[in-house]
Amino acid sequence: MSPEERQMICAEIRETHRMRQDLLRAATRLNLQQQAVHRRMAGESRSTHGARRSRLNSDHPASGAQASAHGDGAATHISRLEIRSTDSLAALATIPLATAEASIREAMRPLEKRLVTLGKLLPVWTAFVADVRGMAPLGLAQVIGETGDLSNYPSPRHVWKRMGLAVMDDGTRQRKVIGDAALLHGYDPERRSVAYLVGTGLLIHNREGAYRTFYDVEKVRQAELHPDLKAGHVHLRAHRHMTKRFLLDLWIAWNPEMARPTCVADHAHVVHTVSGVSAAQQVGASMWTPDLNDPLHSTDEVLAGVHMGANGGSL
Repeated sequence: MSPEERQMICAEIRETHRMRQDLLRAATRLNLQQQAVHRRMAGESRSTHGARRSRLNSDHPASGAQASAHGDGAATHISRLEIRSTDSLAALATIPLATAEASIREAMRPLEKRLVTLGKLLPVWTAFVADVRGMAPLGLAQVIGETGDLSNYPSPRHVWKRMGLAVMDDGTRQRKVIGDAALLHGYDPERRSVAYLVGTGLLIHNREGAYRTFYDVEKVRQAELHPDLKAGHVHLRAHRHMTKRFLLDLWIAWNPEMARPTCVADHAHVVHTVSGVSAAQQVGASMWTPDLNDPLHSTDEVLAGVHMGANGGSL
């Protein structure tokens, strides 16, 4: 595939992804409106209402599974309301909102099908992503929808910055801030959400694969480095690092000619670019056997020139 053809596919992916995101935002607003109506009519606080919704999800797993694919659609919404007769008035009040939400989510389906088709057309799909458990064509298309053509990024750390996963010069993570620092951080919650969903897919479906193995090792390492952190924070750090590892490998598979030959004698998992070796084989070299003492850092410092942060634990 020529660079021009790839750029055309990336351009269509970006526009289709934006159209889907517009619809998703509209559906989310409608869903939040419905929740607000139920809270008001039930006299519940937001936390109390959320706890009751969680109990309903656990009592009715089928409804929860249906909702997880496209959020709370009208059918799922109303079926949950039928569980409690006291919600009947709220159900009537929110039927127009639920119907509109369901219509919007239905309109998202052809866009998602198109994104799946376009994702499979990208050379990186057959060269690398198709063999990664937990990463589907739609997930790849969502990443490219946010980043565009990865050949425009001179290193993986630029991709990390785009997706909200960078480490700033002061050693802190990239995040939403105000004032002059906002421009420096360049943080976009929607892009970070896409990165989080990519990592979650790998965490759930990449069992016994390279990325889940990386997460398990990194979680242990983070707990040892930061014994005062709560388990949830340790999980999020390992999750973030695993997602960055995938984006690193994705960038290398997309740009094999840009990943220069690297030699670090004591790091067998460093990715090497060798003339005549396919992108899939090159990325295969990064599917390393984790070293608990140093799972990633020197690799990324060499390949991406990444700043690791003052505490050595940020990535």
